[in-house]
Amino acid sequence: MHAFFDSYVNCRSTLKTFAEQYEVAVNDKIRKETEADFQSKSWKSRLTSKYTWEGQFASAYTLNVYKIFVEEINKICNCNVKEVACIGEDDDAIGVERYEVLEMLIGCNEYHKQYTYIVDYRPSGEYISCNCRKFECKDILCVHVLKVLVYKDVQHVNERYILRRWRKDVHRLHSSIVFTGGYPHMTAEYKEIQEMEQDFQQCVDLVGGSEEKMKFLKKRGKETKNALMNWRNPVPEVPSGLVEEGISPEILIGDPKVSRPRGRPKQKRFKSVVEKNRSRGNSNIGT
Repeated sequence: MHAFFDSYVNCRSTLKTFAEQYEVAVNDKIRKETEADFQSKSWKSRLTSKYTWEGQFASAYTLNVYKIFVEEINKICNCNVKEVACIGEDDDAIGVERYEVLEMLIGCNEYHKQYTYIVDYRPSGEYISCNCRKFECKDILCVHVLKVLVYKDVQHVNERYILRRWRKDVHRLHSSIVFTGGYPHMTAEYKEIQEMEQDFQQCVDLVGGSEEKMKFLKKRGKETKNALMNWRNPVPEVPSGLVEEGISPEILIGDPKVSRPRGRPKQKRFKSVVEKNRSRGNSNIGT
């Protein structure tokens, strides 16, 4: 059973029960999302540190996501930074600064273990990444990246690291969710639409902080939109015989497809004695 309908229906629910509970489930999801949006927008953030970029994240993140982000901020004091050097000789790696971040794992007020992570930072373009891959996995910057930002005295983080899915100024209702399992004939098409939507959202995230990229994306978007609106489906080819005979292809009606019926052919089926006598009687009447 899909997670969207947890606590509403189960594997033993009938179709009638599902139809009754579907609207209830959707309304509850919309109500919960509306309440969460209200709490996030009415909540006044209390910064836990004096870092300028924390206010940037607090003004953009929802309440629940910001609480997760604060947990990473609280672990900054458990990390130390060691600068390695500038790396790379090719064009993609020129200007990249590499840092080693030593994180001390502390539990129950006792030191347990120390881990080393590698953070690459490029001032040109404000690109930063960590080999723990937390941002790629959970879309939230890890403590190792935040420690390097503090070490480099970075005041502002590029908007590409504040994803649209965590922003509180984005209003998306649960009524727009479509469960692909309920529409097996549209699954392939829906997956392609989802992939395109993700690509579009990534493009929007990449243009943040750059007016040139934003103008470029708007221009390309309008051109693509106009091209799709003026799109004409290809006209099927008309056989030459129809044109010569003067038959319009629009009113051409083809023969229906012949399908073999199920079961034994009618001519070869077994007949009862009553049917045989009836057929004989009809033949005698005809003569």
